[in-house]
Amino acid sequence: RQDRGYNSGSCSSETAKDEYEFEVAACTIFRDEDRFLSEWFSFHLCAGIEHFFMFFDRPSDLCFQEILRPYIQAGIVTVAQAANMKDPQIPTYNVCVERFAKRARWLAFIDVDEFLFPSNSSQILSDVLGRFEGYGGVVVPWTLFGSSGHVRPPGGLVIESYTQRRAKAECNGDTCAYKVIARGERISSCDVHNHYYKEGYYAVNERERRLHDDASLLPTESEDGDFPSELLRLHHYKTKSLADSMWRHLHKDGVNAQHSESLNPKTRRGRERWFRDSDYNEVEDRSALAWLPCVRRTMSRMRRRMSSEGRDCEVKVKAEAALEAADVEHPDGKDKASNSWPDRSSFTLVSAYYPIPSKRPATVYQEWMKNFFGFVESPIVLFTNALGWAVLEKLELRRANVKVHILEMEDFFVYKWKEDFDQHYDLDDEKYH
Repeated sequence: RQDRGYNSGSCSSETAKDEYEFEVAACTIFRDEDRFLSEWFSFHLCAGIEHFFMFFDRPSDLCFQEILRPYIQAGIVTVAQAANMKDPQIPTYNVCVERFAKRARWLAFIDVDEFLFPSNSSQILSDVLGRFEGYGGVVVPWTLFGSSGHVRPPGGLVIESYTQRRAKAECNGDTCAYKVIARGERISSCDVHNHYYKEGYYAVNERERRLHDDASLLPTESEDGDFPSELLRLHHYKTKSLADSMWRHLHKDGVNAQHSESLNPKTRRGRERWFRDSDYNEVEDRSALAWLPCVRRTMSRMRRRMSSEGRDCEVKVKAEAALEAADVEHPDGKDKASNSWPDRSSFTLVSAYYPIPSKRPATVYQEWMKNFFGFVESPIVLFTNALGWAVLEKLELRRANVKVHILEMEDFFVYKWKEDFDQHYDLDDEKYH
């Protein structure tokens, strides 16, 4: 058993198997997540997390208390203040372990934009974690989701509104990132994505291969198969809509690396670059929707216990306002003209829409167009044919700033490259239909 990361000498100091209050609990730091807490709690209750140790970090108000109240009264949530310092994530994780490791067999270190669940929806987390009993923890790779074409926040839940993700789950560009579900009493000290463990213990992937004891692996240090997600999934809804992304960076800095412009951009240009680089919409993934009926039932039950003030808190934030704020912002005292969008009447957008086979379903393009025309106020010239116009009419695009020209695709100037398009479409292994 030594080969499996098990240290018999340290076992005597651990809580007896049948004395843990919870099989699986979460350690989470949050700030101004009022819109998403109910769904996040409900989803993870369905997936098998029994308790949530929630640490609030410099909230803009105390509205979250009304949202958490029914969960606290039901014994589902314990709330405390995060470490009162810059970059509080690691110190707060250490506090969570010190205070609560003896109450839960497994601690999942996840954020409110991360959804953890078994790949098999007929199981709960404890069903899967039993096979890793001898280790310090098991790591679960990030599966990064993008905006699914949403400029403004859609009306549905996160798991039903954002269903497009990066094709390769393991890496997000510079790092191969993951989070860990750990045996709290076997942790020596915490890091962000993984931890350092007591002698004889370490974290493994699903295939029981040992991984680094600290944070994310660099791509050059990882191997194919290091980050499987056949048993456990961790969906990271990193961007949500463009408006959500802008709001986040206007109103919140991160719980770590606050000095980093690439991770926590302070300028409009930096926020746009962050969104562009993070907005993965390469493949459709609806696996989280297997939990949707349970999530809706649980949300309904808990909201009946919530005060009217709590329900008001859930909808008080209007992320759409961040789009306008991005238009007028001039940070660091710089001249406004150098940091704002061009005047809306100073340029004209020219585009075309022809219904032809493409990489994504037609409904996805229609949703993108609806967002595009709803957001852009500059003059727009659009070329399409009769079939395309029949689709566009359903989107109610009769606006003064939109001029539509009916032109057959064969007469459109880019048609001369059709053979090139057909050739590359046939070669594209990501095409949908």
